[in-house]
Amino acid sequence: MAISAQQYTKDLGALRAGMVDSMRQNNAWEGFKRTLSDLYPDEAHFIYELLQNAEDAQATSVEFNLTSDLLTFIHDGKRLFKNEDVESITNIGHSTKSDDLDQIGKFGVGFKAVFAYTSTPRIYSGDFSFEIRDLFVPYWRPENLATTGQTRFDFPFNGPKPPQKCAAEVSAWLRQVKDNVLLFLRSVRSIRWTTQENRWTQIERHERANNIVEIQYSSSDTAHRPHSHWRSEEHTSELQSLTNL
Repeated sequence: MAISAQQYTKDLGALRAGMVDSMRQNNAWEGFKRTLSDLYPDEAHFIYELLQNAEDAQATSVEFNLTSDLLTFIHDGKRLFKNEDVESITNIGHSTKSDDLDQIGKFGVGFKAVFAYTSTPRIYSGDFSFEIRDLFVPYWRPENLATTGQTRFDFPFNGPKPPQKCAAEVSAWLRQVKDNVLLFLRSVRSIRWTTQENRWTQIERHERANNIVEIQYSSSDTAHRPHSHWRSEEHTSELQSLTNL
């Protein structure tokens, strides 16, 4: 009989907790955390990892919701979490996607950068509902906050940085998102984000005639940003040849 998502998470959690305890007993844990933290990109770069994960899951729309003490990321990817994804996201240097050249993201050091902002990232996807503690240890959560068919990540700002600094850095990253980020994603067609001031912004990609790609921008702010248009040259790859008209 197949093991349940809950039992799999608990069994893997016990295995991971044993690994962390062993490192602590050998006075290696704090040094390991410091070494890993030196690899963290600065200022919310992990958001790129989340977009890549949504792309790999064949999502068409993604949404960021930011409050003063929490960042939530939701996507509608067709590929929901399975056992191997829990194994991957609670590990390092191991990925279910590393041998698939059509998938651009993998759970590795990039995702571990979230621990500069949170001590307990939470994932809700398919049958899985868990949080990660001590970088590697999954703990089952009884509630699943994701809507059916969606994957949801919650990042409470309870890490080493003060919550206000976390919120400010994430907000700054979202504000500087360029329209053309959608040109480098094949599945994702819409990115929306809401800040703690209840302001929202959305960018959408639309394919037009004559190899034209239109990026539409909308926002709750009064300032209007014109749509951008891009052309893909014939006989060349899209990512290398898109130029703003």
